[in-house]
Amino acid sequence: MPLPATYQILTTLVDGAVRAVAYPLQLQDVLLEVLAYGGIFVVGFLVMRMGVGRFQTGRLIRDTVPERVRSIAIGRTELNGHARDAGVVFDQPFTDGTCLYYRYAVKQYVEKKKRDEDGNVETERTWSTTSSQNLAAPFYLDDGTGKVLVVANAGADFQISDEHTFTKTFNGRRIPSQYQKQIDTSVDIADAVPAGVEWEPYNLATRLEAKLPFGSIPGTANDVRPRRSGSPKQPDYSPSSTSGRILKRRITQTVLPVDEEMYVYGAATERRDATGANEERLIIQGDDDTGRFIVSDTGEDKLASKFIRWGLIYLTIGLALSALAVYLFSDQFVVNLLVPV
Repeated sequence: MPLPATYQILTTLVDGAVRAVAYPLQLQDVLLEVLAYGGIFVVGFLVMRMGVGRFQTGRLIRDTVPERVRSIAIGRTELNGHARDAGVVFDQPFTDGTCLYYRYAVKQYVEKKKRDEDGNVETERTWSTTSSQNLAAPFYLDDGTGKVLVVANAGADFQISDEHTFTKTFNGRRIPSQYQKQIDTSVDIADAVPAGVEWEPYNLATRLEAKLPFGSIPGTANDVRPRRSGSPKQPDYSPSSTSGRILKRRITQTVLPVDEEMYVYGAATERRDATGANEERLIIQGDDDTGRFIVSDTGEDKLASKFIRWGLIYLTIGLALSALAVYLFSDQFVVNLLVPV
């Protein structure tokens, strides 16, 4: 009578473990291989999870019916309109004009030389960020039927097109003076939040980020750390101290200009003691049910296609990495250790 499959697997594993103990060097090599293959598998799984999230976001955007401000229902919503200031605007970091959201970075390209174990000189060139910040102000979405406050400082994921991204690279250590813009650092986003407006972080990541002293958690969809107050920080244009040679400098910014046509996915909630029309009693913040809060200067269809496309790309890459890890594990570990010789 054949043994059950589970029992056969267990006995094979025990037999392999016994033989591995008899050959400790072999065990050490196998453990290192297992860790390496396990790492590849975990990375693949995480990439797949990112892909699933992006694909689901694209489907949510595509399947949610857009509403008009005058007829918004409480709960998940999707709106199109123009971004109007709510009393606070920012200077664009490196270009002329004002904005309601920005992300900037000042970088340097450094060359370092070092010797390897054989005494040969190796050259390494890398970009590093020396100054950066991102900040969003609450603003009104105006669609012609009314306007509603979007609490974008509550951890929104800004999806901004290349049209509103500026990058400039310079040779040498210095950034030319004409690009060293001084911005207004006196404004505070708290001044754009009317009395009676309260918001809470809409998912686990934003709840954690709201309590942390640094920026948003890497890997989350939240482009801006949730904050109830905050002011612009003057970019630092000076080069950072380094043991290498600075070859290039770079500045880059992404902005949502005032009065720009835009799209919002989130949830409509009531203000405290709210009365009157929608624009007096509702705000837009993150959707608790789906964990999404998206602000974009891209139309709904194009944005949904972007999320779905990248979701499928991430899924494919993650699946390939996980499959590769399983193949290598079975080929090396199972064949070399568990199969009797």
